[in-house]
Amino acid sequence: MHGGRRLARRLGVGALAALVLAVGAGIPVYVLPATDPVPEHADAVLVLGPPTRARTELGRDLVEAGVADTLVISVWASDLAAAPGENDVVACDEPDMDVICFTADPGTTQGEARALADDARADHWGSVVVITQTPHIARARLLLGRCFDGELSMVSSGEPYTFGDWAYEYVYQTGAFVKALADPAC
Repeated sequence: MHGGRRLARRLGVGALAALVLAVGAGIPVYVLPATDPVPEHADAVLVLGPPTRARTELGRDLVEAGVADTLVISVWASDLAAAPGENDVVACDEPDMDVICFTADPGTTQGEARALADDARADHWGSVVVITQTPHIARARLLLGRCFDGELSMVSSGEPYTFGDWAYEYVYQTGAFVKALADPAC
């Protein structure tokens, strides 16, 4: 009987050690990813979806500050179908700035990366400021960098997270990273 308890204890300690290692390994990737300073000028500011209030407001602020002339926002199809004024988060109809709203196909970061590459080729962009949530920065940099040859400046929207949000993001982003590493295409 003592052997069974000893085995259970070892398994428990091993599982706890594995969890601590996984969380520790994720800190520099999800919690403290490498971000970039906002450049003085870029060709566009890209807000990755979903277009939360924090992301779209930061995007608007950067364009209004003269960092770029164009604000690009990845939106859901339902955002584009909303009547004017119905969705106060998405800024597709800003009267005083050049705004491009698009729905990625597929509706993933990889789809957003492909859309960025298409817009960059069409408009001759060489530099883009990218706004997303902190846990998404490293993976977004990887995927966007595969499709866009220009300079990416990755900026966090600074959205707050609860413990539950962080737990979800660790699991989600890890799975998405595995998928991204398994498929190296743009």
